[in-house]
This record gives sequence, structure tokens and C-alpha cells, in this order.
Amino acid sequence: MSDKSDIQIVDAIIEKASIAQLEFEKNGSQKAYDMAAQAVGWAIMEPSRNKELAELAVLTTGLGNVKDKIIKNHRKTLGLLRDISDVKTFGIIENNEENGIIKIAKSLLINETGSSGITNLNTTIRLQVLPGF
Repeated sequence: MSDKSDIQIVDAIIEKASIAQLEFEKNGSQKAYDMAAQAVGWAIMEPSRNKELAELAVLTTGLGNVKDKIIKNHRKTLGLLRDISDVKTFGIIENNEENGIIKIAKSLLINETGSSGITNLNTTIRLQVLPGF
């Protein structure tokens, strides 16, 4: 039995992830962000992991059935990867010289997913993590 509470364990994981995120951003590029998003998407869709996530979603929400969740997760993840495939997510994304506004993309991986509630694990992973790149 661990002496640490669940909150302490999660806090330690988030701290570790925050450090890793800073390292990732330090050497970031559009290609690196695109590859990371694709890796997360394909990891979610890996058949045994997709099944595990589908089972967890049905168990925790009491909604739907595993077979349909597997199909839904696969299709939604592919669709999201398609939707973000040509989106600039790193560095300067817009430079409006007329009004002097420069928009700079900033990764929200740990900030957003670490602090928000999760009601459906599959949706949260897809909708918050993938576009975070």
C-alpha cells in the first residue's frame, strides 16, 4: 500500500509531465507537434487500447455499449486528426501588421487536460489532447 494519496500521485505525474512539456516546447517545430498529435491519435486507436478505453467509458458513464464505442472512438479520432492536419499549431500563426497584433500558438497540453474535469475519458483525450499540439 502506498503512503501517497491519489491526489499526490496525480500531482507528481502532472509535475513530471509539465517538465517534459517544457522540454518538448523548447525544441518545438510544426513537424514535431504534428507528429506528436498523430502519435497520440494512433495510440488511442490501437485496437486493444481503443477497446480498453471503450470499456472504461461504458463502465464509468453507464452509457452505450463497448462495440459501438470502439467504432465511434476510431471514427472520431480519425476525423479529428483529419481536421487538425493542416492547422498551424506552433509559433507565429498570424501577423497582422496593420493593427500590430501577432498571434502565437501555445501548447495547452498539461494546463488544459491537467486541470479540467473528465466526464468521458475518450472524448476528453481526443478533444483536449490532440488539438493541444
